[in-house]
Amino acid sequence: MNRAIIQCGLVWALLAGTGLGETRQVPTDYTTIQAAIDACANGDVVLVARGTYRGEGNRDIDFKGRGIIVRSEAGPESCIIDCNGTREDHHRGFLLCSGETAASILQGISIRNGYSDKGGGVFCDGSSPTILNCIITHCTVYGGSSGWGAGVYCYESHALIRNCILSENVAQTANLLAPVTGLGGGIYCAKGGVTIVDCVLRDNEEDWSGAIHCAQGSPKIHGCTMLGEKGVFCSGSNAQIDDCSIMCRAYGIICEGNDAAIIEACVIRGGIRSDKESSPAIRRCIMTGSQISLYASSATIDNCTVTGNAGPGLVLYSSQARCTIGNSIFWNNGSACQIRIYKSNTLYTPVCSISHSNIQGSRDAVCVDQGVLEWGPGNIDVDPCFADSGRWEPDPNSPPPSNRKGGGGGQRFIWINGDYHLKSQAGRWDLVSENWVKDDVTSPCIDAGDPNSPVGDEPFPNGGRINMGAYGGTAEASKSYFGEPVCETMIPGDINGDCKVDFKDLAILAQHWLNSSDTGSSE
Repeated sequence: MNRAIIQCGLVWALLAGTGLGETRQVPTDYTTIQAAIDACANGDVVLVARGTYRGEGNRDIDFKGRGIIVRSEAGPESCIIDCNGTREDHHRGFLLCSGETAASILQGISIRNGYSDKGGGVFCDGSSPTILNCIITHCTVYGGSSGWGAGVYCYESHALIRNCILSENVAQTANLLAPVTGLGGGIYCAKGGVTIVDCVLRDNEEDWSGAIHCAQGSPKIHGCTMLGEKGVFCSGSNAQIDDCSIMCRAYGIICEGNDAAIIEACVIRGGIRSDKESSPAIRRCIMTGSQISLYASSATIDNCTVTGNAGPGLVLYSSQARCTIGNSIFWNNGSACQIRIYKSNTLYTPVCSISHSNIQGSRDAVCVDQGVLEWGPGNIDVDPCFADSGRWEPDPNSPPPSNRKGGGGGQRFIWINGDYHLKSQAGRWDLVSENWVKDDVTSPCIDAGDPNSPVGDEPFPNGGRINMGAYGGTAEASKSYFGEPVCETMIPGDINGDCKVDFKDLAILAQHWLNSSDTGSSE
């Protein structure tokens, strides 16, 4: 349904741009953007020339429910709405609170210096507009008990936000003792299905929460880059977060309040924290430089690579924590414990189940203070042979040591990401050349995953069995090597790709007989 709405909106935009609606130019035809909108009918285009726009009619701009396009003539860098909002005099960029649909499009505009209690840049309430290629920066939300959505605020909305940059926005509250404080330095979305695609969120600030705050809805976050203190905060939502790069200092993702987020194909620094009966599914992710922390919650971790953490890669802190790990790699985390299980009280017992995974130090590296470790089949303890392991390096911007009592300053370290594709003599995808290369060794994690897991998009030859790690089951999975040159021709019936049709292929066929492509289980 959401996709259909988006497609209809984009079609409307294309039709409007071909002359079916009237184009109204600012400032040539109208002195302010609001005046041009007020003159519009559905399908019209407001074309805004280069310049910086201020004052009445060029801030607090209201679409008034119209299905129109408001766009810049030459891109967001040259078309700026300067709201000049202050704590005493609130102003924001745009309001969309009259039932706007995907046909209401804001495109190629910069918004800065907005100041309000909610939505310092753009305010959406009960509307679902399309926001494309915009820059929202230096906006602030500030309230007596809360400030929500410094860049964009969406409530009961199915807005599409695509190719936007949200940077250096601030969400804060006047009362730091309030139960709810500044939420969503970049974007706040609640009770809807907002879609955020290919956006950059950089150095946004909030008292609590993250650069994106999702509450009680079903948001989709795809292909986004997040840099700064905090990443995504999900509370009671069913968020889908995929193909994102989240490089944050405090945390990457927090799930709480019965949240059931799906986190897939992401690179995360800052870790994942799950609490308050949440149950995230973490799939095909690379987590470096910080850990996964489970409190009163459960999580599934499938085909993930967890490496380069200062302490354990995973910690179960609460007696109510549950975790199931499969087809994953926990390697080179800076502790004797790759995984640690605590117990905070006597009411429940934390449980961690691990199978078909590569755990450095094997079972002894899963430190159980109090709890249950279910050590399943297929686990190994062998160098995974990453293409390029990440590493900690001295930070050249470290402050000098302090001579004051108590110290301070001194050498800091920064994490340098590696390439966690598995080496293979048959072929490994190289991130730099964007091509297949051959190595002089083959990772033992290739074809070592759960034989009941589908191989997915793994290229031929794939051994008929999924690889461990974040690239297992994907088109970038390293190829299977059988001790001889790779088959150049696919032979009918050769399921594992070893250039022969034999009982090994028959065994794979029997293993998956009558499995469903949707569920991976027999019907």
